[in-house]
Amino acid sequence: MRGVGQHHGALRRALLDEALKFLEAGDHTFSLRALARNAGVSAAAPYHHFGDKMGILAAVASEGFQSLGEALAAAEHPDPCQKLSQMILIYHRFALEHLAHYQVMFDPSVELSSFPELDTSARAAFSRLVIAVGAAMATRGPVDNEEMRARAALIWSSSHGAVLLAGQGAFEKLGVEDMGKRIAENALRIALGD
Repeated sequence: MRGVGQHHGALRRALLDEALKFLEAGDHTFSLRALARNAGVSAAAPYHHFGDKMGILAAVASEGFQSLGEALAAAEHPDPCQKLSQMILIYHRFALEHLAHYQVMFDPSVELSSFPELDTSARAAFSRLVIAVGAAMATRGPVDNEEMRARAALIWSSSHGAVLLAGQGAFEKLGVEDMGKRIAENALRIALGD
């Protein structure tokens, strides 16, 4: 067995890295036994750290949402409208550069309610978008919280769809360019109610 060290965090990280390698290769059916073998650890190690395969997928998804939230937090434009557009571009870039994470983040078989850490990280990432939408809306007047959340959800869903299509090469096939930029512009229109 390769030594990944006995440190809990190092072993957990090694298992997550191996899971990501499977996912990046398009293998979503990997077994925990194969994961352990590739990580050079005992067959029991993945079960000890994650419980089952769904547990490791939830950990990958949670890590993805945490990274997405950190990426969105990097948007620092002083104008709230421009900051929102910047965040959507960051979202697109993040998703396309981290497709393995991204696909698991939105895998419907991974129940948010079953994994508190995943639920928390997903809600935190969405909250960043909600806050940015609210700030953009506030440039036009009072903000209704329900409308702010609805507009943020609409922006997220259109961004998500665009990412999936871009990841499949659909826009290239249709000769459509700069979809990230176009979605960012439309996100601003949605936020402002234009």
